[in-house]
Amino acid sequence: MPTAPSGHQLLFGFNFGSTAEADLPAMAPSIGLVPIGGAAPFEAWWYRGAVEYQRRGGVVVAVCEDFVAAVHQVDDERTVDIREAARQVYDELLDVVDEFGPLTIVRAWNYFSRINQGRGDEERYRQFSVGRAESFEASGLADVQSPPGTAIGGAAGSPFTVVLLASRHPCQLVENPRQMSAFEYPPDYGPRSPKFSRGGVLSLPCGGLFLISGTAAIVGHSSCRTEGIEGQAEETFRNLQSLLLSAGLEPDLSALDAVRVYLRDGADRDAVRPLIEARFGRDTHVTYLQGDICRAELDLEIDGVVFA
Repeated sequence: MPTAPSGHQLLFGFNFGSTAEADLPAMAPSIGLVPIGGAAPFEAWWYRGAVEYQRRGGVVVAVCEDFVAAVHQVDDERTVDIREAARQVYDELLDVVDEFGPLTIVRAWNYFSRINQGRGDEERYRQFSVGRAESFEASGLADVQSPPGTAIGGAAGSPFTVVLLASRHPCQLVENPRQMSAFEYPPDYGPRSPKFSRGGVLSLPCGGLFLISGTAAIVGHSSCRTEGIEGQAEETFRNLQSLLLSAGLEPDLSALDAVRVYLRDGADRDAVRPLIEARFGRDTHVTYLQGDICRAELDLEIDGVVFA
């Protein structure tokens, strides 16, 4: 684990790889994604100030003045019924976060194995989406309040992991005019539409934070089956630029401070990396990870953050 900057404590983090490290805190779960090309095996989200750690049942919580972060992991063998697992995990997470309210859920990260397994509406991602939607509905969270999110398939046997970030400050959710809102998708994509927004602009005392959901080559609600990984990358770049404009920012990808590039096939990094470096610039921290995209026909997804 990297050393904390002076005056900072770990709010939460991600351990990339399939094996947990004994010296890592519970707020930094192993999520079963494989770093590609020497990518750092750990990502830390630091907070300048005091952070208190608590455990509430299966949920680990980090509490500070501005945020509450919550982590819940379930062993892979307990996710045969991923719909039920998702509903239970989200129920528990939302109940715990509510104890520290009033708060707004501003970001969710979801990782679980075999994300594309199953035919039609029985696909694990679609069933996960049903369980998440049922939990949101039970908690009174409206579709238009769905937080920005990422859902990626991890390595075989990796745990089902959900990390929620909630804030005591206002967050303006952002949609992409090039894309239909995910929570409005037609039934072609499952019994319940995916409950996430495309991004969110968080207003903090120290400045703004633009949290960008997992973004792929989707226009309207349809996947763009372009030629090769390069075509998917370019369409994804256009969606990210559109999101920046919707957030009131210049459509310059070099404005992103950090991005994760998820690739279904790690070998595609050689083709994608020159495109990333040309469009994002040298100041953007880029992490390449091997993981399955939630749509089986797509091979690349990017999420990120802008410190405004």
